[in-house]
Amino acid sequence: MGCSASAPENVSGHTGLNMAAKPQPEPGSAAMAKAPSERTSEVVPETPLTQKVMTRTSSGTLVLPETELEVQAIVTANRAVRIVGALHSSSPLSVSSGVILSTKLLNGVVSIDKERQLVTCEAGCTVGFLVATLLKEGLALSQWGTTDRQTIVGALMTGSHGGSAMHHCTSSMVRGCRIVLADGSLREVAEGDPLLNWMFPSIGMLGIVTQVTLAVEPRFWLHARCRVVSAADFMTDLDEIVRSSEYTRFVLYPASEEFTVWTADRIAEPEPSQAGATVLSDYMPYESLEDETAIALLMHKKLKLMRDSSSSSSAKLRQLERKLMEESIQRIANRLSSYVGSYHHVLLMSRNKERPHADMELMVRLEHAPGVIGEVLKAAAEHDVPYYNVECCVVRADNYPLSQFNINEGVDSSGQAAMDDCFFCMDFQAFNNDAYEYFKRMEERLRKF
Repeated sequence: MGCSASAPENVSGHTGLNMAAKPQPEPGSAAMAKAPSERTSEVVPETPLTQKVMTRTSSGTLVLPETELEVQAIVTANRAVRIVGALHSSSPLSVSSGVILSTKLLNGVVSIDKERQLVTCEAGCTVGFLVATLLKEGLALSQWGTTDRQTIVGALMTGSHGGSAMHHCTSSMVRGCRIVLADGSLREVAEGDPLLNWMFPSIGMLGIVTQVTLAVEPRFWLHARCRVVSAADFMTDLDEIVRSSEYTRFVLYPASEEFTVWTADRIAEPEPSQAGATVLSDYMPYESLEDETAIALLMHKKLKLMRDSSSSSSAKLRQLERKLMEESIQRIANRLSSYVGSYHHVLLMSRNKERPHADMELMVRLEHAPGVIGEVLKAAAEHDVPYYNVECCVVRADNYPLSQFNINEGVDSSGQAAMDDCFFCMDFQAFNNDAYEYFKRMEERLRKF
């Protein structure tokens, strides 16, 4: 099992803020492309970002360096520094009574090498900004997760991944990085340096990454499809389903005991009117506004009943939930049955938009997945689940020492994980107030896997 988390403290102990005199950037160090931002002070003003951190911080100070030299100065002058990115995956690990360093203003794309197919960006560059910048050069990321709001380094540091039995987690794209160590010194970690394999996902334990270099490829297009499969059929045909396409994602709906099975494969650039498929000009949301609204109302009613009573929700509510889920996922499958578009419009689907929730991600070897799914369905039948779905995917195994997808027994003589080895990931979610007991119960139940 593994669990994603935000970056922890980089240096033990803590003190108050001690900002050294602001160093001047080195000549020529300005980013090639910079995301729009405005810096008003050394300490962040009240914004949604700061509220997310500061509500968990008793006396911590949030700082926003704009240059690598400023990061070095902050680390040198302070005994403890924690680092945060977009807080897409926030947790108590980002709490500190000392200095919290936000990478929000370290957000540029430093260089693009089209010939070598490499891009270097700063730590706070978001997936969305990097994708948009690469598109102008006809380049693309080979894979990513389902959101473009994460920072690149934050995603890498926490082991973020897409969904594919053919692709490793996003760390496999890294070709080098620059890090500020605990003593404030700067180290360049190039391809071939043994430290590089340890850096991602190290959740900040080995230093503060200020820049990262990634492998990219020419822009590509995808044909995506979605269908509904019963949980029983999904478990029976699991191996065939997960290896059927280059990109795959699955969502389990315990109330109806069904999966939506989403797949995508590469195609030539689509025609304006692709036969039998919707041609995208923008992102394709996973749920329609109608479905989002109906599910939100149902969850509000269900959670209220669960919180007000120690007994299970009524049979009538369970029937209503099952009916709503069956109808909603069929609408999802119909709307997403066949569509084509640029890779970023297809891969970066938004899910659970505007629903603040906590996550617990479980990773098991693929052969254990049917047992885990069966146990999850039994748990849902015995005890009300405070959420309506479980997002699932597969990720190819790797040999990075700190990776949650590392698999020693699956490594061949060359040191690379065998192609057939992959992990099945289940992302359990719940609204923040309901997460702890639910996650604890599921963790205990699934520990045997």
